[in-house]
Amino acid sequence: MRVKHVPTLCGTVVASDTVGDGDRLGATAGDVRPARVVDYVGSVQAAVPLVPGSETDCCARLGRRLDFPSRDVSRTWLTFLRGLGLARETEAGFRRTRTEPTVSGVRAGLRDGVLGAREIADRVASGPTTLDDAFDAVEPLVPRWERTRTDEWERVWRDRAARLCDWLAVLGLADPERGPETVYTATAALGTRPTDDPV
Repeated sequence: MRVKHVPTLCGTVVASDTVGDGDRLGATAGDVRPARVVDYVGSVQAAVPLVPGSETDCCARLGRRLDFPSRDVSRTWLTFLRGLGLARETEAGFRRTRTEPTVSGVRAGLRDGVLGAREIADRVASGPTTLDDAFDAVEPLVPRWERTRTDEWERVWRDRAARLCDWLAVLGLADPERGPETVYTATAALGTRPTDDPV
């Protein structure tokens, strides 16, 4: 089962020297080296206990150790780590896995474990992709109940698609091209699945 939560990439998190104070990296995401992002993912994983704990306890622990601004941010990261295969939910609670994050592992985990990532990656692989294109790629994934529950579903999923594009960029799978609107193009890494890639 693929997870839906995708954390926002802020300049203060992974690239404070190259990115401003906005909520998204946007076109500057391509300036961030994948290894640096994976190092940060590893620091978030390290904050999850090895001995299972409740979601509340784990979120509080992430918040304390990483100075996350809210429990929602901690919960998003905890769920995201599950999608990447770096954390696991057991009957006793959440715990981190003993898998050490690598560039290739996080790339594969994103595509295989995070809802919408594979669809957007495939769209980028097929040609230059705008954020509207990225949304079109994930729109069929939106469940009927979510469409009828709120009028905000399109905004939520557009934001999710944009964050996934940022993740593809900072992991070296897509190049964001600056212009009136950001356009993502595939890198050579998007079509490969190396056993290890410490880029």
